[in-house]
Amino acid sequence: MYDRKWYQERLELIKAICDGKTIQARAPQIWIDLERLTLIDPVDQYRVKPEPTVIERNVVCKNGWLESNLGEIPNIRYTFDPETKQPIKVELI
Repeated sequence: MYDRKWYQERLELIKAICDGKTIQARAPQIWIDLERLTLIDPVDQYRVKPEPTVIERNVVCKNGWLESNLGEIPNIRYTFDPETKQPIKVELI
């Protein structure tokens, strides 16, 4: 007989793999990307790799000040690290 709880705990990871997402395993101090998933360790030793946060805004310079115009077509894209919340990329679009 199958251990349903074991499979249910891993279902989120399996769905993420099917969606093309990266799975990570816990190393002593960091999370590392996996190329293969064995699911031998307890489920809390795995996670779906967090996606960066992307914010797009319309920013203009008026009288030496930068202003963000909500509702206007975005012209700048900010990408933030999902764990540190620090900016990792800024692009003009």
